[in-house]
Amino acid sequence: MNGQFETTHEYFKHLNFRDCHTTGIYVENDQVFVDFEYVYISENHPLNPHPVAQSTDACRLIFKGVSVIRPIGYVEDNQKEPLALHELEGMAFLAITEQKVGALYVYDIFGSQKKHVTSFHGLILHTEGFSLHWNEFTEDAWYAGWDE
Repeated sequence: MNGQFETTHEYFKHLNFRDCHTTGIYVENDQVFVDFEYVYISENHPLNPHPVAQSTDACRLIFKGVSVIRPIGYVEDNQKEPLALHELEGMAFLAITEQKVGALYVYDIFGSQKKHVTSFHGLILHTEGFSLHWNEFTEDAWYAGWDE
């Protein structure tokens, strides 16, 4: 998906994936593609022309130069079990952290399944970075104006 808008990991702090559901996730060569119904773009992102955070239309997050892909299922007593990547489809992102380690970025993603809110999953990626592609801003983010 080539969108009208493209941003990268350099603007990670201006992106909000909270409660954004995946509609597809797959690997091709050394890239991981994550499709979303939408994500939120901060009012401080240079591509956002609006005075408040905005929701996008359907978009694609592409992690590039991926060297580690670790999908995780969380079960009782804080135990973890391995998952197949496709089992993360429909996951709502609850938290995502970024850590720079040498030349790579480590992304630790935690989320819940759309159909089973009590079923938690995660994904750890070691990557050279990402790009996010979308075509339009659709509406104010649900949290826009909360600090007023």
